[in-house]
Amino acid sequence: MKGVTAYIDTAALVHNARRIREMAPGSRLVAVVKANGYGHGLVEVARALKDHADAFAVSRLTEALELRAHGVTLPVVLLEGFYNPEDLPLISHHSFLTAVHDLRQVEMLEKARVEKPVGVWVKADIGMHRLGAWSLEELSCIRERLLACPQVRKPLGLIAHLSVPATPAEEDYHRQQLARFFEVADKLGFGEDLCLANSAGIVRWPRSHTPWVRAGIILYGISPFEDEDAGALGLRPVMTLKSSLI
Repeated sequence: MKGVTAYIDTAALVHNARRIREMAPGSRLVAVVKANGYGHGLVEVARALKDHADAFAVSRLTEALELRAHGVTLPVVLLEGFYNPEDLPLISHHSFLTAVHDLRQVEMLEKARVEKPVGVWVKADIGMHRLGAWSLEELSCIRERLLACPQVRKPLGLIAHLSVPATPAEEDYHRQQLARFFEVADKLGFGEDLCLANSAGIVRWPRSHTPWVRAGIILYGISPFEDEDAGALGLRPVMTLKSSLI
């Protein structure tokens, strides 16, 4: 008897990417394929979306290297950044973009020997309290040192993560996060490389549709909300589990 089999519908994946484009028509799409493409297959998802995304995002360098090893040429963003100086030559060689969320990472970049400058998105903490710098003073220090660093490509980008799915009870906090992000962008002079909206932001908060949007769970046909299912959002499930009854 067969065990449980997961079937992946790449046509549904492409449909969802197109639906996301409709939701955020003025933004470039970062397709989040971390955690083995949310369990759908890292390389398989990236290959299916190579003509439907503008970049891919992963958590770890090993995931980014696997994409390159399988011929994926689109930009790849390291959402957690890097933790070891020896990672930087690889990041430079493969033209990966990396988040920078603290001064320790800045110091590693300043000391690095790389073949070409590294693309950087400064990570701001606007309320998630997971990764990123919080104070304007620290963010300003990170930005100024990166601008002075020859190992860093200019202009710099700015990235942040919305921490709540914008249910009615959380609406005020969500607005505070939006205001915080644009305050940082304006006061510190970041340009057009802004990336804020996650899946929930793409669906419900057009104000978060910066030049880059970052689609994770909705790519795979799953709603980020408890009060609205994926079908109502025009999304199709990508994975189907099948087995046999005993």
